[in-house]
Amino acid sequence: MDSLEQNLTQVRIQCQNNGVKLTPLREQVLRIMLQNTQPQSAYEILQSYQNEYNPKAQPMTIYRALNFLEQIDAVHRLSSTRQYIVCDHLGHGHSHHGFTQFLICDECGQLQEIEMEESIWQKLLNEAAAYQFTPNSTAIEIHGLCRQCASSI
Repeated sequence: MDSLEQNLTQVRIQCQNNGVKLTPLREQVLRIMLQNTQPQSAYEILQSYQNEYNPKAQPMTIYRALNFLEQIDAVHRLSSTRQYIVCDHLGHGHSHHGFTQFLICDECGQLQEIEMEESIWQKLLNEAAAYQFTPNSTAIEIHGLCRQCASSI
């Protein structure tokens, strides 16, 4: 079994264990995302879905599937770019506890997902609370240049 099928099997099992349904549409959207390792917009995913499965699919169909996949921690939505990416920990029995950082290359679009230490996240929350600020995101997105792009400048 290849890694794509292993990931899909893991998500099916996770859904079954949590009493939610991975419908064919949701699975097809996840399959499209697993086939492309770069972050994608909902409209890019919609275009692939229309080409591969249903030429009449509408944007709301994809957004609903993406929302479900986000809720089960299979994909992440990048706020700064309005794109979606499959979780790096998919299929590894990982569950998110709200401490994720993304390193995003502004040149090539490469993305690295890194689990943040709880103590660092707690320090950030404490600093925000000192200013009576409550974060509504559990991820930090850091933009810059990856090693390869930085070395080519």
